[in-house]
Amino acid sequence: MRIQLLRTAAVTACLSAAVAAGLPSASAQGEPVLGTPMDQYSEGFGTVKPAMITQNSLCANLVHNIVWDSWGGPVAHGAGVQCQSAGAASRGEPAQPVSLTASDLGPCGGTLAYRTLQYDSNEPFPICRG
Repeated sequence: MRIQLLRTAAVTACLSAAVAAGLPSASAQGEPVLGTPMDQYSEGFGTVKPAMITQNSLCANLVHNIVWDSWGGPVAHGAGVQCQSAGAASRGEPAQPVSLTASDLGPCGGTLAYRTLQYDSNEPFPICRG
């Protein structure tokens, strides 16, 4: 019994670490993920409906408080807030809203994923690295 509890705890710890590391995942219902991580510093990519994404952990490309609609359809739309630089709020700079469009639903590294992402009206870019 004790060995089984230890084994269960070890598996739980490994799964928690994998989720925290942003490894690709999909829900039990097979919902698509958002592309794949760009590198070891990427967050949110490779997950279902991420509430925060960043390509390399720099504020310049971090979007947080993301709310998605139409997730699972051919195109998913999201709205979030761009990270503010240090001192921006104290200087009276308003938070900048960001609209996101995830598209090109298909296989990516063996997982169903949105393979293209567009910020506001900028050009869409590929987010599948597999």
